[in-house]
Amino acid sequence: MAKARDSVLDKLSIRQKEVFLDIEEHDPIVSILHGSVRSGKTFLADQILWLKHIAKFRGRGINFIMTGFTIPSLRKNVLDDLEASYGIDTKLDANNSFELFGNRILCFGTNNANSYKAMRGMTAYGWYGNEITLSHMNSVNEGLARCSGDGFRIFWETNPDNPNHNVKLNYINRSGERLSSGKMHIKAYHFQIEHNLIKNGGGLSEEYVESLKKNTPEGVATDRAVKGLWVAREGIVYDCFIESQMTCEHPPMNEISEFFSGVDWGFKHPGVICLFGIRKEKVILLDIIKETEKDIDWWVTEKKRIQAKHLCTQFYCDSARPEYVLKFNGINADKSVIEGIDKMYSMLKKGELLISERCIKLFTEELYQYRWRETGVKEEPIKLWDDIMDACRYALYTKFGKTEVIKEITADTRI
Repeated sequence: MAKARDSVLDKLSIRQKEVFLDIEEHDPIVSILHGSVRSGKTFLADQILWLKHIAKFRGRGINFIMTGFTIPSLRKNVLDDLEASYGIDTKLDANNSFELFGNRILCFGTNNANSYKAMRGMTAYGWYGNEITLSHMNSVNEGLARCSGDGFRIFWETNPDNPNHNVKLNYINRSGERLSSGKMHIKAYHFQIEHNLIKNGGGLSEEYVESLKKNTPEGVATDRAVKGLWVAREGIVYDCFIESQMTCEHPPMNEISEFFSGVDWGFKHPGVICLFGIRKEKVILLDIIKETEKDIDWWVTEKKRIQAKHLCTQFYCDSARPEYVLKFNGINADKSVIEGIDKMYSMLKKGELLISERCIKLFTEELYQYRWRETGVKEEPIKLWDDIMDACRYALYTKFGKTEVIKEITADTRI
């Protein structure tokens, strides 16, 4: 046993060892590992602490819970790594479960208000929660209620979010709380990116960490992704925008290698099409069509005009009106709000996104009035002055996602 424990410790960074030993000493009922991306918290939580806990009940035929935002995200973030690192067969059966150490591991997505219903009626001896801040609180409450088997333990891990988030206010802020018996109830452990450097025994090179820092927008994004801090967004959404640096002359159309568009539907409030082009690894906002009280047939005519003039075949549309998307022959956009805003912010900050002088008036009219909601648990911008902002976000995040570099597409490879 001592050799096995030493073997585990040899795999860990300095911070991971500190947390492992503290949990071993105090044995908290709820352990929460939170902090920056790639800081080693998930590896410690799922591949060390979680497996160690289940192994204590080897051969009992009892139930344990694993959750993620969705089951596919749980597979990508956790299950595939367990399979790759230890050869554990994590293929899910018809009940979204698999066997481990002679016990049953039941997996759940927790992304909506009704997800909790799938957990009802079971007794669990432990719960591993991946990306716990993305879980609907109905599922969090149900998961806590299901963990009633003698000796149960709960392990959550997450990146930081809004400091008013329920997980922060109601659990992390209670770190160190004990039961009336003196037993440690909740213990939270903070991680930052440097905790996973190779020199500390972890897995990231200094070159990678430096690159991540340079590629992360300053402000809230850096505070969260690099420093692992729970900080709020406030003020203007795109506060990085500097008009003199991020505006360009309208380019000749023969210099554009690819065109694509974002579409936000409207009637009483404006509908919008934003046309983008790629020129020498820069994305340029070339045109904005913003109109009220226009029906779908009018917008289809505009789409055909743009298509004929610019050979634009990619129209990333608001999926809230599927009948419009179908008639438009468009593409359902990825409407992830925070992720999409972060992507557009990053592209502006790094000079990957420029605004043509022809669009700057309409663009800035919205941009300077597009603000974060000041209060509330859920982090979101105010739904005002967002028509152009949404159309831009739909196009940029759906097309480029988390990629860091805009690739020039030559005329020979144009769709």
